Amino acid sequence: MNLIITVTQILLYDPLVYTDATCSDDLKNGYETAVDCGGKECSGCDTGAQCTLGTDCASQVCGTDSKCAASTCPDGKMNGDETGVDCGGSCTTKCGTSVGCKVTADCNAALCVAGTCAAATCSDHIRNGGEADTDCGGTCSKCDTGGKCTLGTDCISQVCGTDSKCAAPTCPDGKMNGDETGVDCGGSCSTKCGTNVGCKVTADCNAALCVAGACAAATCSDGIQNGGEAAVDCGGTCSKCGTGAKCTLGTDCVSQVCATGGTCAASTCPDGKMNGDETGVDCGGSCTTKCGTNVGCKVTADCNAALCVAGTCAAATCSDGIQNGGEAAVDCGGTCSKCGTGAKCTLGTDCVSQ
Repeated sequence: MNLIITVTQILLYDPLVYTDATCSDDLKNGYETAVDCGGKECSGCDTGAQCTLGTDCASQVCGTDSKCAASTCPDGKMNGDETGVDCGGSCTTKCGTSVGCKVTADCNAALCVAGTCAAATCSDHIRNGGEADTDCGGTCSKCDTGGKCTLGTDCISQVCGTDSKCAAPTCPDGKMNGDETGVDCGGSCSTKCGTNVGCKVTADCNAALCVAGACAAATCSDGIQNGGEAAVDCGGTCSKCGTGAKCTLGTDCVSQVCATGGTCAASTCPDGKMNGDETGVDCGGSCTTKCGTNVGCKVTADCNAALCVAGTCAAATCSDGIQNGGEAAVDCGGTCSKCGTGAKCTLGTDCVSQ
């Protein structure tokens, strides 16, 4: 029996010969894998159509049964309404930087710009790129009070509250924030800053001047009362304070007398202190009372009984050239030798003549 194949049959079934096949002739012909789809010339086939390769299918997936599979998000192909491979569109996975997109919702980190997911920035008005809140925190600028936070470093105040929101600065929060010049000191805080801590003005410091942005150590010549001084630059470990200056102890005062009310009193002879021009306590100098033996002196007039020798009132002797020590006259009488004719005497026993 002879098999007769017509030219028409050859044209219909041999794609290498038939050149008039189209993707819209309602026939499976040419390179098609199903009617008017698949192959290298026609569009991909719908789910369930015959296929040889994934490229025959609209889903890009040719199943093990040689039929086009439905699009799924984790199939390793960009299909369905995805804007990238298994991301964007209705997929829960969003697309990364530089991957295709149609709207910003397709992207996992930033805006959709000109059909591509842009890199996150600190000014794109969305929370992305490790930001704690929209365009702040993380590597961006710090978040204001009330902004979301993960760490204290996300916040201007440096304090991320237990509610994961940036707390307002307070003086006792353990951070340098608000208008503080040091940690919890200076600025509007009642606590002032110590030596070598930051400052803007002297009022930020607890003990001295603000010099070159730091609280300086107290000195006895800085023009302010500090460092244990009783008054400005005097008292305490500094020089003594003059009359009328504030004092805490007598040792704060030149006069050695801190009067009731806390002011240095003027020196007086009967005040129980060696002060003024006195050479001993309440004696010598301009005091009417002279100093006794072994008390300080500057001149013999400071002493009540003897010479001023090497800054000290010496004991009276019978040869010191002055009337003292119970003598009736200079160096005679009393316990000394008898006085000669014409010398002063108190008793006959003071005199040679008796």
